[in-house]
Amino acid sequence: MGKAKFAPLREISIPRLELTAAVVSVKLRAIIREEIDLPVQRVYFWTDSTSVLKCINNESKRFQTFESNLLTIIHSESYPKEWGYVNRDVNPADDGSKGLKLDALLKNDRWIRGPQFLWKDENSWAKMVEIPEFREK
Repeated sequence: MGKAKFAPLREISIPRLELTAAVVSVKLRAIIREEIDLPVQRVYFWTDSTSVLKCINNESKRFQTFESNLLTIIHSESYPKEWGYVNRDVNPADDGSKGLKLDALLKNDRWIRGPQFLWKDENSWAKMVEIPEFREK
């Protein structure tokens, strides 16, 4: 499932927008889990923002209220080990924000199918950025 969203009219930093997108991801997972009648063995979330991954995996830093609230949602709906890095060159989420026309989105089916590496064996997925393991809740 893919979702594109407009940035708010008031100015907001790119890291905050990226963190907000991560919240959208965990909320979409909750919707999908309610709607499908299939057992889900594993879930992965992908972001091209290393700052989001560092925030999600952070155990010690205190954040401002805005970031803290978003991270609370992310941590209540996902585990840090479920999050991974996807290079922005293969990130289909960026297609929704590039202003591509519908025919261009349809011609390049990665918006619907996701990046090609996801169709390969999980063991072959490249680790683009190593994020330290986070303890289970």
